[in-house]
Amino acid sequence: MGDDITKTNPRYVIMSHDGPKRQILCDTHTDGGGWIVFQRRATGDVDFYRDWMSYREGFGSLTGDFWMGNEALYNLTDKDPYELRIDIRINSGQEVFARYSDFRIESESNK
Repeated sequence: MGDDITKTNPRYVIMSHDGPKRQILCDTHTDGGGWIVFQRRATGDVDFYRDWMSYREGFGSLTGDFWMGNEALYNLTDKDPYELRIDIRINSGQEVFARYSDFRIESESNK
Protein backbone atom coordinates (compact mmCIF):
# COMPACT_ATOMS: atom_id res chain seq x y z
CA MET A 1 0.00 0.00 0.00
CA GLY A 2 2.99 2.30 -0.09
CA ASP A 3 5.69 3.48 2.31
CA ASP A 4 3.83 6.63 3.34
CA ILE A 5 0.91 4.53 4.59
CA THR A 6 2.93 1.97 6.53
CA LYS A 7 4.82 4.70 8.41
CA THR A 8 1.70 6.21 9.95
CA ASN A 9 -0.41 3.01 9.88
CA PRO A 10 -3.90 4.56 10.03
CA ARG A 11 -6.92 2.28 10.25
CA TYR A 12 -8.32 3.45 6.89
CA VAL A 13 -6.59 5.11 3.96
CA ILE A 14 -8.02 6.60 0.80
CA MET A 15 -6.14 5.63 -2.35
CA SER A 16 -6.53 6.10 -6.09
CA HIS A 17 -7.12 2.93 -8.11
CA ASP A 18 -6.99 2.47 -11.87
CA GLY A 19 -9.49 -0.44 -11.92
CA PRO A 20 -12.55 1.46 -10.72
CA LYS A 21 -10.99 4.78 -11.86
CA ARG A 22 -11.76 6.46 -8.56
CA GLN A 23 -10.56 6.71 -5.01
CA ILE A 24 -11.09 3.66 -2.82
CA LEU A 25 -11.05 3.11 0.92
CA CYS A 26 -8.62 0.51 2.28
CA ASP A 27 -8.69 -1.09 5.74
CA THR A 28 -5.08 -1.51 6.87
CA HIS A 29 -5.76 -3.27 10.20
CA THR A 30 -8.49 -5.90 9.99
CA ASP A 31 -7.15 -9.45 9.61
CA GLY A 32 -3.71 -8.23 8.51
CA GLY A 33 -4.94 -5.32 6.39
CA GLY A 34 -5.11 -4.94 2.63
CA TRP A 35 -8.92 -4.94 2.44
CA ILE A 36 -10.78 -2.69 0.01
CA VAL A 37 -13.92 -1.32 1.66
CA PHE A 38 -16.73 -1.10 -0.89
CA GLN A 39 -19.59 -0.53 1.55
CA ARG A 40 -19.67 1.05 4.96
CA ARG A 41 -22.67 1.74 7.13
CA ALA A 42 -21.40 3.02 10.44
CA THR A 43 -22.63 6.55 11.05
CA GLY A 44 -26.16 6.53 9.62
CA ASP A 45 -25.45 9.68 7.59
CA VAL A 46 -26.54 8.15 4.24
CA ASP A 47 -29.88 6.68 3.16
CA PHE A 48 -29.30 3.31 1.43
CA TYR A 49 -32.87 3.10 0.09
CA ARG A 50 -31.88 3.99 -3.50
CA ASP A 51 -32.67 3.21 -7.11
CA TRP A 52 -30.61 1.04 -9.48
CA MET A 53 -28.65 3.97 -10.98
CA SER A 54 -27.50 5.08 -7.53
CA TYR A 55 -26.20 1.59 -6.78
CA ARG A 56 -24.61 1.40 -10.22
CA GLU A 57 -22.74 4.70 -9.82
CA GLY A 58 -22.14 4.66 -6.07
CA PHE A 59 -23.07 7.17 -3.37
CA GLY A 60 -22.04 8.59 -0.03
CA SER A 61 -18.60 9.69 1.08
CA LEU A 62 -15.49 7.64 1.85
CA THR A 63 -15.29 9.48 5.17
CA GLY A 64 -18.82 8.41 6.16
CA ASP A 65 -21.32 5.83 4.97
CA PHE A 66 -21.07 4.86 1.30
CA TRP A 67 -21.50 2.31 -1.48
CA MET A 68 -18.59 2.16 -3.96
CA GLY A 69 -20.86 1.44 -6.92
CA ASN A 70 -21.60 -1.73 -8.87
CA GLU A 71 -19.76 -0.53 -11.97
CA ALA A 72 -16.58 0.30 -10.04
CA LEU A 73 -16.81 -2.98 -8.13
CA TYR A 74 -17.18 -4.90 -11.38
CA ASN A 75 -14.17 -3.11 -12.91
CA LEU A 76 -12.14 -3.92 -9.82
CA THR A 77 -13.04 -7.62 -9.49
CA ASP A 78 -13.22 -8.52 -13.18
CA LYS A 79 -9.47 -8.89 -13.72
CA ASP A 80 -8.11 -10.49 -10.52
CA PRO A 81 -9.40 -12.92 -7.90
CA TYR A 82 -10.50 -11.37 -4.61
CA GLU A 83 -11.56 -12.54 -1.17
CA LEU A 84 -14.61 -11.07 0.52
CA ARG A 85 -14.81 -10.31 4.23
CA ILE A 86 -18.03 -9.04 5.77
CA ASP A 87 -17.79 -7.48 9.23
CA ILE A 88 -20.98 -6.78 11.19
CA ARG A 89 -21.55 -5.23 14.59
CA ILE A 90 -24.76 -6.58 16.10
CA ASN A 91 -27.00 -4.28 18.19
CA SER A 92 -25.54 -5.81 21.37
CA GLY A 93 -22.11 -4.56 20.29
CA GLN A 94 -20.84 -8.03 19.42
CA GLU A 95 -18.74 -8.13 16.24
CA VAL A 96 -18.96 -11.05 13.82
CA PHE A 97 -17.56 -11.68 10.36
CA ALA A 98 -17.74 -14.04 7.39
CA ARG A 99 -14.95 -14.66 4.91
CA TYR A 100 -15.28 -16.04 1.37
CA SER A 101 -12.35 -17.15 -0.78
CA ASP A 102 -13.67 -16.24 -4.23
CA PHE A 103 -15.52 -12.98 -4.86
CA ARG A 104 -16.39 -11.09 -8.01
CA ILE A 105 -19.21 -9.02 -9.46
CA GLU A 106 -20.57 -9.77 -12.94
CA SER A 107 -21.23 -7.04 -15.49
CA GLU A 108 -24.57 -5.26 -15.61
CA SER A 109 -25.37 -7.06 -18.88
CA ASN A 110 -24.95 -10.40 -17.07
CA LYS A 111 -27.18 -9.21 -14.22
